[in-house]
Amino acid sequence: KGWFRVATGLTVTEGRVYVADFYNDRIQVFTDRGRYLGQIADSLHLPTDVAVGAPGELYVVDFGHRRIVRMVTVGSN
Repeated sequence: KGWFRVATGLTVTEGRVYVADFYNDRIQVFTDRGRYLGQIADSLHLPTDVAVGAPGELYVVDFGHRRIVRMVTVGSN
């Protein structure tokens, strides 16, 4: 946890940093000060980027599955 094989994209929102971890098939989540909070795997395969949508929404480019995944972050309505 907290290490990357290849970090390919990131976004920052509401004090959280989301990083696409390409070869580990996950999005890692950190505080804006760099403390590791966890990960989102959600059947991802080779995620290349992550972006913020409406409040509480993240969009992940799931390259390996040729799709864009909409995710609702923890604590959102």
